[in-house]
Amino acid sequence: MRLMGIGQAAGDRRAGEAARAAISSPLLESSVQGATGILHGDYHLANVMFAPDRAQLAAIVDWEMSTLGDPLLDLGWLLATWPREGDPSVAAGSPYVQAGGLPQPEELVARYAERSDRSLDALPWYVAMA
Repeated sequence: MRLMGIGQAAGDRRAGEAARAAISSPLLESSVQGATGILHGDYHLANVMFAPDRAQLAAIVDWEMSTLGDPLLDLGWLLATWPREGDPSVAAGSPYVQAGGLPQPEELVARYAERSDRSLDALPWYVAMA
């Protein structure tokens, strides 16, 4: 699955075109929401903690925006804010990014797909909504 526009710098014309295409797609003509689940509401690198001795997620924090909804919105937000090599955003200065070894967005999606029964066909829509 190609994730157009993910990780593009703000103002990048290609990212804007990808967002417009996703938002104006026929997906809006029908409901894209899957089964309701727990939605974090602000899921990104600054709201996770890693084990001090290994590359393993230890906790997800900052749950005050959580609600019930479509968890793919969290995945869309994570992908939209995920830092990439050469990323000029504030997230690029994160110690996690500086340490290196973060997966690429496509790897995150593949891992999610392995462990979830949710369809990812509308994922570009969720990224655009983020």
